Amino acid sequence: MAVKSKKIMLIEDEKDLADVFALKFRSEGLEAIIINDGAMALDAIVREKPDLVLLDLMMPEVDGFSILEDIGKMKLSPKPLIYVWSNLTQKKDMDLVSKMNIGGYLIKSDYTPSALAKKVKEIIAKK
Repeated sequence: MAVKSKKIMLIEDEKDLADVFALKFRSEGLEAIIINDGAMALDAIVREKPDLVLLDLMMPEVDGFSILEDIGKMKLSPKPLIYVWSNLTQKKDMDLVSKMNIGGYLIKSDYTPSALAKKVKEIIAKK
């Protein structure tokens, strides 16, 4: 019996960056879905039911903070596991996000595609 591939959603407005990471995820046997527009994120989460969401905070129009607030108000079953994936490192931003019942906060600049794929596999293995 084939094992179902884990579905990872990258919500990232920098398309080239998202494409590089998604390519690595796919080469590691993960299903990668890219959402480049924060305004489309909620619908995509409901429709796709990802195992893990990597959410950028700084995006035009609808930012990651708003997306987190909206997800918190929704009755999703199961609720997606969300990790913020951002280069915002100010304490106030990290503190705000930590109050939003998410899995964790990953600093983009700390991860190569290989390192992030490894981290993603660790995260979903614990889920």
